Amino acid sequence: MQIIKMFFYFIFTLLFPIINSLNITNCPNSITSAFKVEDNIYIFENQKVWKHNGDEIIDGPYNIKELFFPSPAAINCSVTSSNNIIYLFNYKKVYAYKETNNKFNLIENYPINLQPLIIPYPIKCFPLNNGSLMIGSGTLSYTYDPDRNMPHMSGNFYEQFPNLPQKFISGYPEDEEYNNYIFLDKLNASKYSLIEAEITSEEIQIKNYLNCKTN
Repeated sequence: MQIIKMFFYFIFTLLFPIINSLNITNCPNSITSAFKVEDNIYIFENQKVWKHNGDEIIDGPYNIKELFFPSPAAINCSVTSSNNIIYLFNYKKVYAYKETNNKFNLIENYPINLQPLIIPYPIKCFPLNNGSLMIGSGTLSYTYDPDRNMPHMSGNFYEQFPNLPQKFISGYPEDEEYNNYIFLDKLNASKYSLIEAEITSEEIQIKNYLNCKTN
């Protein structure tokens, strides 16, 4: 029995550094887009995807083809609606997915073409609590109904949401009421209160927010 225990201990000590070495080398340098499903955030850097639990990177990287069936060639913007549907925007194409066991399956009749009223294609987005999405580029925003593939209205991100982080590309709610958000740009993260219309935390570097362990 003692020999068996020693054998398993030996195997464990051999494997454990390998597991750690895999984890500490899989870190994004910047962010292309991000979305939240349940308690997990999915972080894109070009064709790669990482999984974050709100405290740290816990899995990845994956190629988008490994998680999304089928997947777009590229992702300009990603967001989860309050109806728990994940939308990926690839230029003027919209892909919609349902998540099952950490895999994302394309919903029937997707992808679809984005309404030509929405120009240019969206590169920044975040969800609202009524099922609508805020999408756009630069300062130009659209309140978008994904079920009808129609914009309710167009406007200016920073007039509709004063003090919104200037360079954000993705946002997701911190709470079920959609009162507080995390906004990410390519290199930084901020907390924002929709009720108070102000940033409620100091901007931190994305590497510190992601808390991805590297050598």
